[in-house]
Amino acid sequence: LQLLPAEAARERLVIRSPISGLVTERSMSPGEVVEQGTILRVAQLDPLRVDVILPKHLFGSIKPGDEVEVVPEPPLNQPRTASVSIVDRTLDGASGTFSVRMLLPNPGSQLPAGLRCQARMSTKMTQPPPVPAARISAAESDGRKDAPKL
Repeated sequence: LQLLPAEAARERLVIRSPISGLVTERSMSPGEVVEQGTILRVAQLDPLRVDVILPKHLFGSIKPGDEVEVVPEPPLNQPRTASVSIVDRTLDGASGTFSVRMLLPNPGSQLPAGLRCQARMSTKMTQPPPVPAARISAAESDGRKDAPKL
């Protein structure tokens, strides 16, 4: 009869991440009292996040769900397919650009986060040349369920 309440009390002390990933930063140590705040920062390595800055003349020609070919920098420069997840709805007036976020499947963590890459947009868009200065990065979580930001 004492086992169930004891297991329930122990379970309340367990902290679980909402995602599977790699711990990149530890803000607290074992034994510290947690009242509020970030305990760990976890990087999700599958899927990876690809952030691209595009010129304004492509605004409206790319939408969530579109597939984009992503080519990481050498020596891991095998083309891969990413899926557009977020298209920023505002333009940066100073640079004439907008942001696009894509998700790149990374089973088995084949690619490390932080690589530079090129994104090749489909030919149905007005100008399909490679877009430089894209970056592959890990999605990070501190446990909050905030909306993704670009």
